[in-house]
Amino acid sequence: MDMEVRDSSVVDDLNLQKLDSNVFFGPCEILTQPILLQYENIKFIIGVNISTEKIASFYTQYFRNSNSVIVNLCSPTTAATKKPTIGLYIQNNTILLQKLVGQYLQMGKKIKTSLTQARTDTIQSLPQFCNSNVLSDEPLVLYQAFNDLLVLFKSFSHFGNILVVSSHSYDCVLFKFLISRVMTYYPIATIRDSMQYMKAILNISISASDELDILNDKELQEFGQTQENLKRRQTSSAKRRCGNLPENSTMDNKIIMGTTKRGHF
Repeated sequence: MDMEVRDSSVVDDLNLQKLDSNVFFGPCEILTQPILLQYENIKFIIGVNISTEKIASFYTQYFRNSNSVIVNLCSPTTAATKKPTIGLYIQNNTILLQKLVGQYLQMGKKIKTSLTQARTDTIQSLPQFCNSNVLSDEPLVLYQAFNDLLVLFKSFSHFGNILVVSSHSYDCVLFKFLISRVMTYYPIATIRDSMQYMKAILNISISASDELDILNDKELQEFGQTQENLKRRQTSSAKRRCGNLPENSTMDNKIIMGTTKRGHF
């Protein structure tokens, strides 16, 4: 995929932005700023549209002796090679990820979700997370994995915050992943709705060519349809189990098109 890279200063490239209360995003060069990451209490890192070799180099230089957990989502063409540094990166972070998954499953046995709670926290990719911290697949699978990782890491928010990094500040692929997050929370929203919502709450501008690319992303469209169908099944199932169940809240046009405070969801 050809993407337009805009000119930006070093200062702009090292800015962190906030998606919600404990999820930040920015370019991968932020990983070279340990003081900034410590200040923002970053514990969990998700890389998108970055080769395993590149993110492994950041790990070797800055995170090898830390307890941070790094996961990267990439296409099959940018998956891992056999370099020793990459092997160490995968091994150490996979162990940490597996521990989190184990603790998450134990938590699930102790906590029962209320029938009236919106089920936006369902994880569908746990088998993948048990195998490796490098998830290499088609975009549709990675959109689901990305949102599942956010649910997993948010379950341990008492440890620290989440950082999503990509190749550069104006990465169209990063925008798609962030849009998929909006669509997970608001399943009835279209891609265009979700993009407008992001523009309203985040300090980003999307070029016309990138907007067209995002709107025509077939996998993102399919992901949105899957979320909507899942929401309908969950609502129908909950109504059968509990009479007079309040309807789950959805995003209306005022939220999509109007002025919205940052960190709404």
